[in-house]
Amino acid sequence: MLGWFAIIGANAVWGLFPGTSGTPTQFLIYVAPLLMFAALASWGLPLGTGRAGDRAIVLALLAAPIAWIGFALTAGVDPVYADFARRGQTFVHLAIVVCAGLAILDLARRVDPSRRQVVAVGLPLALCLCALASLPIAFAGLEMLAYQGTTTSEEFESATFATHTIDEWTSDDHITRVARNYHQAGASPQPAYEWLHGGGELQCPTVMQNSWQTVGAQQYPAEPTLIDPSTYEVTIATEHTVYTTTGTDPVTIVVPTDERAC
Repeated sequence: MLGWFAIIGANAVWGLFPGTSGTPTQFLIYVAPLLMFAALASWGLPLGTGRAGDRAIVLALLAAPIAWIGFALTAGVDPVYADFARRGQTFVHLAIVVCAGLAILDLARRVDPSRRQVVAVGLPLALCLCALASLPIAFAGLEMLAYQGTTTSEEFESATFATHTIDEWTSDDHITRVARNYHQAGASPQPAYEWLHGGGELQCPTVMQNSWQTVGAQQYPAEPTLIDPSTYEVTIATEHTVYTTTGTDPVTIVVPTDERAC
């Protein structure tokens, strides 16, 4: 169990999966409190697993995701297997909680009776606090992960507008993915990638987002790509702005002033 933390720590230092983003420091900070879960679960592992009864169920819940992750880590180091490993670790959570709970009961029996209540009450509370401390991971965006797991109403409406009013357009991986999943659009992020990486003038109608200047444009599985603020502002000022939103992270659709190949 502690090995998973070793893997994400090593990925922060060496980048175990070429072509993907490493583990951000902020992610390590939020995931660190979960070490307490892993430590207690390791203690309770012999108590919660076995070959018969409920212990066999817990063993299966634990062994299956570990086998899944082990396959992903040994089969290859490309983005597909990195994503496979990330998805697999979610299935081990229930078994970890069960083993951690059994560890608390075992520790409460071992300590002096005068301290038993402190262990029996204090450790569950500490685990709850650790879980709350790591809660931002579930709602994290590009400031912590390479993939934005939520879509704002402005992003969705911008993707809808672009799909139904513009024949060919581009954006980052997030907005084009929303358009493909919900509107079966054929929008590709490749023209946006080329422009973001210094490809000269804008060649294609582009759905741009203000956060591209701060946290970057999603380029999953690679790290988000930042755009220079001056380039962002000049593009909006010199090209045709056909759509814009307000809010904390405005979205703007710009169309090149000249006829250019998308």
